[in-house]
Amino acid sequence: MTGLLQLNLLSPLALAFALGIFAKLIKSELSIPKEFYTGMSIYLLLALGLKGGVELSHTTFSAIALPAAVTIFLGVLTPISSYLVLRRLGKSRTRHADRIVA
Repeated sequence: MTGLLQLNLLSPLALAFALGIFAKLIKSELSIPKEFYTGMSIYLLLALGLKGGVELSHTTFSAIALPAAVTIFLGVLTPISSYLVLRRLGKSRTRHADRIVA
């Protein structure tokens, strides 16, 4: 039990979280350079895509057909239902949409 707790508390994710809390407590100006942040974002997206692609290559089409269909359905349903709900709750007309300032 203590080995698992120690392993979890010393994981990079937990240590980064603790570093963030510590930096906030001492009011540090700790920040990540924009170039590093951009590079890390690209790396993580590529790694996630490649890992997902490898896993999908080992899966049959029938195993992913239903989850893919549900995902597409929800992707279409969400904006349409949001539009209808906001249209009714906001009582706004589409002809006045150009007057809304973000």
